[in-house]
Amino acid sequence: MAERSGLALSTIKRIEERTGDLKVQPLTFAALLRTFATVGIDLVGLLGLGEAARASSPLPPTAPRQRAGK
Repeated sequence: MAERSGLALSTIKRIEERTGDLKVQPLTFAALLRTFATVGIDLVGLLGLGEAARASSPLPPTAPRQRAGK
């Protein structure tokens, strides 16, 4: 997941270990939405967020975000 999304492995682990409300940065959330969508999982629909969440993705659909220091 980290490799496909361009997110740090530590970020993915933090999200996976979290219980209760998930709090992530908008860029992180957008990367997760796109990554799940590439394998046919529509989190926008599942979470009931509406099309605005999908359309507001600030990152290009195929370019993973580079981590600082890379």
